[in-house]
Amino acid sequence: MMNGVLIYENSENKIAEIINKVGPEHLELNVKNYKSLIPKIKNAGSICLGKFAVMAMTDYGVPGTNHVLPTNMTSKYSSGLSVSEFIKKISYINLSKKGIETLGPSVITLATNEGLDGHAKSIKKRLGEL
Repeated sequence: MMNGVLIYENSENKIAEIINKVGPEHLELNVKNYKSLIPKIKNAGSICLGKFAVMAMTDYGVPGTNHVLPTNMTSKYSSGLSVSEFIKKISYINLSKKGIETLGPSVITLATNEGLDGHAKSIKKRLGEL
C-alpha cells in the first residue's frame, strides 16, 4: 500500500503553510522556484529539490542522505536520525549571583507549583532565604 498526496496550489505561502501543517516524512519539490520555498519550510523529514532529485534515490542512501526519518507528522518536532544521535554531549551551565537572583524567584515558583520542594529549597538556600 502506498500513501501520498499531490496538492495543486498557486500561492507559495499557501504551499509552505500546507507543507508545514502536514509535516511530511518525504517531500519532493518538483518546481522551478524551489529555492524560494526552502526558507519557508520548517516541517519535513527530507526534501528533494527539483525534477531530478527523486525520493527513490534517497531510499537507498545514494545521495548520502539518511533514510531514517520522522514519520506520522513528527517532523514538526523531530529530525531524521543522524550521527549526532550517537555522539555523547554534555551541557555546561554557569550562572552568576546576579543570574540566580534574577531567575531564581521564577524557578522557585515553578518548582513549588510542581511539588518539587527540594528544587525550590536548593535555590532559596543559595539566595540566602533559608
